Amino acid sequence: MQPVLVKCVRGYGDKEEEEISNSLIVTESMAVSRGKRYLDDPSQGGYYQVKTRTFKVPHKGSVVVPGTWVSISNGDLNLSDTPVRVKSYSLTLTPNSIFGSLVTEEFVDVET
Repeated sequence: MQPVLVKCVRGYGDKEEEEISNSLIVTESMAVSRGKRYLDDPSQGGYYQVKTRTFKVPHKGSVVVPGTWVSISNGDLNLSDTPVRVKSYSLTLTPNSIFGSLVTEEFVDVET
């Protein structure tokens, strides 16, 4: 079986990294996984850094599903409708309130 060649591109397809070739990459899903791992990891030359943050938010009664995207606004962190991916969500119940602990991942572009 021929190895699959992985091309990593970002933006509008105008920024391309060197191809990844590895004899262990033999399916398209393996290639996508390897390309994603490359893009996620700045130590491998990735295109963005991942900032993980935890927010305490009032629980509004809707389900917050890990892996989905939400927009965050926080003046102290200079975030204005910033898209972040939900890593996890848990509830804290008190006699007077319900709060959610929202762990997010923000992907910040690294100029190459």
